[in-house]
Amino acid sequence: MSYLAGWASTGVLLSLALVLGVGLSLPVILVIVAAQIGIFLWLGRTAELLGPPPRPVVQPGHPLAAAASWLGGGLIVLAVLSAAVVASKVGWDARQDSDATSFWIPKAEILHHFHGLDAELWKLFPHAEYPPLAPAMDAFTFFFAGVHPSLLVTQRTILGIAFLLSLVALLSRCVPRWLLLPFVATLVTAPWYWPGLTSLMVDAQVAYIVSAAAITGYLWLHEGDRGSAS
Repeated sequence: MSYLAGWASTGVLLSLALVLGVGLSLPVILVIVAAQIGIFLWLGRTAELLGPPPRPVVQPGHPLAAAASWLGGGLIVLAVLSAAVVASKVGWDARQDSDATSFWIPKAEILHHFHGLDAELWKLFPHAEYPPLAPAMDAFTFFFAGVHPSLLVTQRTILGIAFLLSLVALLSRCVPRWLLLPFVATLVTAPWYWPGLTSLMVDAQVAYIVSAAAITGYLWLHEGDRGSAS
């Protein structure tokens, strides 16, 4: 969850910096990341809970429940390991990512080469109205790893793994393991999940962030109401 939230918050801050005319460079990136770390550490030390901590979820002792938990957990571990293999073995197929080739990657290259948001160049590519969050994070990777779009597959795969583990971390607060783990394990069979690991389109990233935000918002409301009732 920390990686997923950190990726999104870094993208938001980089996007705001670009819109405000701040040049995108390695020192700027390092300052933004350092500021985030400081803010998150401060919030972790000073933030107060809105209510009492959630009660532990009751885990049934039935053998079938234990078997379901172990099976679901094993499938999730297998999916994570398989995703890592996919990232290391499978390259980027530009023929399947027409939008990435036509404007997502070129926009990231603009941010990297020109160290900022060049409005004239930006308008040469389709959908200039889209927020620069995804190109900004791709440019972030380019500053550290060089301009090699195929390396972005590793970033996408880590995001996909972080999303799966975030679901487990978030939903384990209110869902028993025997139900949660098989549910998350079946998620990796969804038609959009595996192609999203090797695609440089932004659809999967948007799905990760929106889903995690929706679950976090639900938990915030659910646990807040429970704290008020108690």
